[in-house]
Formats: sequence, structure tokens, C-alpha cells
Amino acid sequence: MQSPGFTSSLSDRMNNLGLRFLKFCRSPVGAVGMMAYIILVANLAMLLAIEGVFKLMLGQNVTGFNWEFLTAMLTAAICIPALNIFVLRPMLEQQERLRQQHNALCIAAATFESQEGIIVTDAEKNILRVNRSFMEITGYSSEEVVGKKPVLPLSGQQDKKFFRSLLATVKLNRKWHGEIMSRRKNGKLHPISLTITAVAGEDGRISNYIGIFTDITQKKSAESEIHSLAYYDPLTHLPNRRLLNDRLIMAVAGSRRSGYFGAVMFIDLDNFKPLNDCHGHVAGDLLLIEAASRITRCVREVDTVARFGGDEFVVILGELAADENESAAQANLVAEKILNSLAEPYFVLLQKKEKTKHITVEHRCTSSIGVVLFADHQESHETLLREADIAMYRAKNNGRNRVNLSRKTVKAREQTGGLFNPA
Repeated sequence: MQSPGFTSSLSDRMNNLGLRFLKFCRSPVGAVGMMAYIILVANLAMLLAIEGVFKLMLGQNVTGFNWEFLTAMLTAAICIPALNIFVLRPMLEQQERLRQQHNALCIAAATFESQEGIIVTDAEKNILRVNRSFMEITGYSSEEVVGKKPVLPLSGQQDKKFFRSLLATVKLNRKWHGEIMSRRKNGKLHPISLTITAVAGEDGRISNYIGIFTDITQKKSAESEIHSLAYYDPLTHLPNRRLLNDRLIMAVAGSRRSGYFGAVMFIDLDNFKPLNDCHGHVAGDLLLIEAASRITRCVREVDTVARFGGDEFVVILGELAADENESAAQANLVAEKILNSLAEPYFVLLQKKEKTKHITVEHRCTSSIGVVLFADHQESHETLLREADIAMYRAKNNGRNRVNLSRKTVKAREQTGGLFNPA
């Protein structure tokens, strides 16, 4: 007799076999196979019925008829189209869908491993996956970030309010784009362009977040270089004429609002050309760099020192004092300080030829300075520069190495008993 355990085991095996068979029938291959099997059985039953009918109708009247040939022809005529419609065509369509899905997966995989860093999180913002570019840009490996929050590689410069606003935008618009500072694993900060996209499921709820970012360090460096070339002198790194005009317009507007006087100084170096003629433009460039440094050290950080061109510099002194005489005295003090600093000897280090020792060239170079005050100025900034330039040439014609005011400013000083007089 069979034991109860054996009977139970056999029953379990039969149940598992039945479940496997049902699972197989639900699969694409099983469904096609069952369909083909049903069609074949139905066709065979139909053929047997047709054969019986023909035998009844023609069997007694027609002798020597080849029923096997008729059966084969009928089988071919019925089964081949049926197999084509119900078996081969669905299999080919299924194969085409699988091929398209495979191509889509290949494209998605190639896109995921792009030059842009990609990070995928779940609805709770836990990192699920990162690509190779993410690891190369941030320095973090996949094992270090998967399962953690994406704030790990950020710089810490963005506060909670920033992230609340970011998430609110993503939930509302399903997308956010901007530039933020990120921190690499080695601690270095770098700017990135980040796009965050929310992925919604069939129920409309957000199921994933996808972040795509690009390191824009080189772009920012290029923008900074372009800005520097547009607004700063490449030799002395002082503001050029374009930025000087902007600063002067702002200084005049600020003086008009506050009621404080400002001043514009036009500075020209005396005895500069002989250095270029004797030792070349390299020596002249070195002297201009030193002269720019000396002028900058004589003024406040809020003031502007610009290279106007060649050996000419312009200084803007903003908000000196509300009293005109006091403002004139302050401007004169700064101008005398610059005059004395530029009159100190220059020691230029030169190398005449390759593989030769450096030589030090001593050169003395004074300056001529023209000054004009402004407050509630109604004329253009070009007029202020022209008046300061005229005052500078008057100082140069009167013997150089001195400070001179414009005639309009001198006239105002004489009427109010001012401190300045033309040199």
C-alpha cells in the first residue's frame, strides 16, 4: 500500500505541474503554441467530417478515388493559411515588438552613459542609480551614493529654503533647471548646470526623480575671461575705458543723490617714452604695471583706478565731502600722494637675450595730474574727462610733476576762497 505521505507528495507535484502549465499558457510562446494546437485539432476534425461527407456522396458513384491525396490537399488548403494568420503572423509581430524594445533599451542604455552626469532617485529621493559620468565628475563611486539622499555631493552653499523652493517647482511644473555650486569628493567646489525632472506613474503620482547635470567650470572660466577682456586692461588688470565710463556715470549719479562731491583725476606719466626707446616695450610694460600698482595703493578700495590708454590713467574719487573746499583738500591730498609715489625711482628687471642673466634698469618717471570736482553735475561724463585731461596738459606745460585743476573748478574755488590754485 502507498503511504499517505507519498499520496500527498504526488498531489503537490500534480498541483505544481498544473500551475506551471497555466503559467506557460499565459506566456506569449505558450499562448501561440496552444492556439496552434487548437487550430490543428479543429482542422483535423473538420477534415474527417469532410472526408465522411465526400465518401457518402461520391463513394458509391466514383470508384478508385484517392482519398489520401484529397485529405492532403484539404489539409494544406486549410492549415497553411490558418497557421499563417494565427501562428506565424503573431510570432513575427511579437518578434518585431521584442526587437523594438531591445533597440529602445540599447538607446536608453547608451543615453544613460552619456557625458552628462545622471542620477535617478525614487519618490522618497533615495538614489537608485548613477551613471559613469556622475562618478567621474563628482569623484563618488556608485556604492557610496546609492541608497542615500542626493544632497551628498552638493556644496552646502544652498540652504533649506532653496531646496524647498526647488522641490515645490518640480512638483508643480514637473521640472526645474538652474545653475548651482557642487562639491566634489576631494572638497573642491565647481559650478554645474542641473536639470531635475519628475517621472509620474500611471496613477499620476511621482515615482522617480531624474537629475541631469553638466560641469560648467570651463564655460564659467570662458565667460569670466570674456568679461575681463571686455572691461579690463589685459596688461595692468585695471578697468579699461568702457568700465571707466560706467563707473564714472555711477559716481556722478551717486554724488547727485547724496550731495557729496567727487573728483576725477587724469594722470599722465612724464619721461616714459625714453624707457621704451632704450630698453623696448617689455621694459615699458613692466613700468606701467608698477605704476598701476602704486596708484592703486594711494586710493581707497571704493575708488576706481583705470588705465585710459598708453601711459595715461584715470582715478575716480567718490563721495569726498558735502563741503566743496573740504572735498578739494581731500582730492589734493590724494593727488599729491600719487604724485610722490610715482616720482619714486623704478627698478625694472630685464633679460636682454635668452640664456643671459637678468639686469636691473633704474628709471625715474614723474607724472602730471589734472583734477576736476563734480557734484550735481549736469554735463556728460565725457565732459568731465575732457576737463580733467585739459587740466593735466596744463600741469605738463607748467613744468610737469605737479597737480592742476580745470579752469571751471578753479573759477569756482576763487569765488568761494577755495584752497586750489592753478599751478
